[in-house]
Amino acid sequence: MTNNKYSEEWIDFMQKENDFRKAAGNYNQNIDLEIQKKDILLALEDRNGNGQLITTRLMSEGYIRNEAVEQVWEKLVYLVFYGNLSVSSWSVSSLKGMPYDKKKEYKDQIGRLVLEYAEKAGGDDISLMLGLQLLYEMGCKDVILQYIEKYKEILVLDEEDIVYYQNVTE
Repeated sequence: MTNNKYSEEWIDFMQKENDFRKAAGNYNQNIDLEIQKKDILLALEDRNGNGQLITTRLMSEGYIRNEAVEQVWEKLVYLVFYGNLSVSSWSVSSLKGMPYDKKKEYKDQIGRLVLEYAEKAGGDDISLMLGLQLLYEMGCKDVILQYIEKYKEILVLDEEDIVYYQNVTE
């Protein structure tokens, strides 16, 4: 990028972005999965800093390998209901990015946890909608039907929405 049309700041920014991608690749290729799991769990416990937000975003955007995301799926489901809005949204997106075979493997357990956390969390409309979206992304058809029935007053879904969620691909 030695084009005189770009500012020095832009060139520096692009170089740092390239350095970041290299560092992410190095981390994914050269760090043991158990160490990665420990690092991620520590970051997801960081409620005072930006650890949760940055980590869920990195997972969602594919900067952390799927195998590591699979190691912390339970924590991500928890954060859908107990994280702040951004963390909750990125958590759904991180789980959505799991390979199909892994979604299929974990979907019953995720469905059970979503029902449990929705009940315990008290069910505000935003976390319940994110929980519904997670169930949809994971293909949890049976749980979706229960979930909609149980929380229909809070979710405020119209008939078109209900049909959409009921037609989830398992």
